[in-house]
Amino acid sequence: MLTLIASYLIRQTLGRVGEGCKATHTRTVALTGPNGSECVSVVEECRCVGPCFRATRLQHIYNFTSPSGQWTGGSRKIQVIDIGACVGECSTGDNQTDCVYESRSGDCLMSLKHSNKTCTTAHHEQRFYHSSDGLLKTLNLVKDCACS
Repeated sequence: MLTLIASYLIRQTLGRVGEGCKATHTRTVALTGPNGSECVSVVEECRCVGPCFRATRLQHIYNFTSPSGQWTGGSRKIQVIDIGACVGECSTGDNQTDCVYESRSGDCLMSLKHSNKTCTTAHHEQRFYHSSDGLLKTLNLVKDCACS
């Protein structure tokens, strides 16, 4: 089993420390072993990216169509759509400090720092599809990420 796992893990994220080379597209493979099945993540694509970046996230949907407009006998089409996801951490340069323990004179004896910024969607696009009951549904696709 180790040989089989090693052949799947050949594609690794390579790069010098500090370059920001990260896995931006992965897939999951189920391997059967003596103790049952095990899911292994396989890196498909790496890129040198900043601390906050867009990674691939696949969503499977059933897009129903009906030529007559009646939703009782429509056909379904399975679609795999890359909806994306924002991954990473934002710089800690803009930290907020909260005093959690003060002395009787009002001096701060212990404080906690936390970042005000998070890695979030900067630009998105909408994709529409029909559910089994004929309702028009919306998917928001992440196009770009930024710290905000």
